[in-house]
Amino acid sequence: MTKTKLKNRLALSVRFARKPRDMSELLAWIAPDENGNQDSPKQTLVDRVFKLSNEEYDDFASDMLKSRDWINGGGFLRATDETHIAIAIESEGRQTLYLDPSGHNYGRYVGIAA
Repeated sequence: MTKTKLKNRLALSVRFARKPRDMSELLAWIAPDENGNQDSPKQTLVDRVFKLSNEEYDDFASDMLKSRDWINGGGFLRATDETHIAIAIESEGRQTLYLDPSGHNYGRYVGIAA
């Protein structure tokens, strides 16, 4: 795993799930319901990028609620404008995930770019 602190935060819109168990729960949470409605994407600023091996990524994606030393806090929701400060989780050939641990060491808010 490599960690990179960005000099300039990357701004994007992300659909987050709160405390998803795994990737399938994350995808179900952010998918449109039977009427085509879904949660609005949240303004997000990415300040760090974690590049994981496929094995590390798959381990995270299969149990997002597990405590992990590499997350080690960070992330938060700015109340003034409801912007998430998040970490990008990348792995070759995998969907980039955005993690706002809100000071915890597990997948408290995990999302995908909208």
